[in-house]
Amino acid sequence: MYQVIHQVIEGNPAGIGPKEIAARLGICTATLYKWGEDPDNSGSNIPAAHIIPFCTITRSTMLLAFLAGQIGYTIKKLPPIGKTEISDDILFIGEQAGILIGMYRKYFMDNVLDENERASLCLQADKIIRALRELKDACHADG
Repeated sequence: MYQVIHQVIEGNPAGIGPKEIAARLGICTATLYKWGEDPDNSGSNIPAAHIIPFCTITRSTMLLAFLAGQIGYTIKKLPPIGKTEISDDILFIGEQAGILIGMYRKYFMDNVLDENERASLCLQADKIIRALRELKDACHADG
C-alpha cells in the first residue's frame, strides 16, 4: 500500500504537493512521507481515519482501488472525482477494506487464526462484498 501512497504523494489529480497534502491533513510532511515508505523499514502505515481525507484531498482513487484489490475485487468504473467529494460508496468500501487489512495484520501476527478471529474477518469481508455488490448494481443501473 505504501507504494501507492508514494505515487499519489508524488503526483495526483489535485496537482498539489506533499507540503499542501500534509497541511490539509493536519500532519507534518515527514509523517506523510513515512506513509509512502515501507512500514517494515522506516515507514509507517496510514491510519484508517486518514484514508478518506487523503483520497479526497488528492482527488485520487488509486489507494481505494488498491484496497479493493487486496480483497480480490477490481473497481472497473470509478465515478468522476469532484473538487470536494468522492462517491460515498467508494469511500465506504475503502474504509472497510482498510479495517479488514488491519484486522488481518493483527490476527496473523501470531500465525494462528482462532475461530473468533476467523468469524470477525468473514463478517468484515461480507460487509465489503455487500457494499461492492450495491455499487456494482448502481453503476449498471446508471448505464
